Amino acid sequence: MARRGLLWCVVVLVAACAGPTGPVFGDWYGYQTGAADGYDRAVSLVLDGAPSARSGAFHYRAVRRMTGIGWAANVSSDTERWDGRWQARGVQVAGQTVTRIDLIGLPPDERGAYFLTDQRVLVPVAVGGGGPDLSVPGLRSRLVPRPATAYGYGRV
Repeated sequence: MARRGLLWCVVVLVAACAGPTGPVFGDWYGYQTGAADGYDRAVSLVLDGAPSARSGAFHYRAVRRMTGIGWAANVSSDTERWDGRWQARGVQVAGQTVTRIDLIGLPPDERGAYFLTDQRVLVPVAVGGGGPDLSVPGLRSRLVPRPATAYGYGRV
């Protein structure tokens, strides 16, 4: 019985360390401030699909870190995960066609729409949806691409 448990653990570890099971359009990460709940969070986002895909499945993870003050000081974290569909479309912004990526299936208080830059950085859509949020908080909330050679690429 103990051997079976050990074998199962090895299989799970190997599967967790293996690469993605399908094509990955992109893998991004960043640190977003000013979430609706008032806490900052580390965000990871994977978009499944071939490099030329215009839609597919997404996997989103937000890790929120909370701390207390004074005698109640403690550090804890809370991880939230969502899966859904993503869709890319060309939109006109200031006379140029840019790619907007919408994440369908995220709660309304999460950043669910981004513009994809030429450097493959995801910049949140500004309030009102007219273009990228180029304010200081918006740029701090951008997601940068994870290198395809990074450990865990394509996994959230």
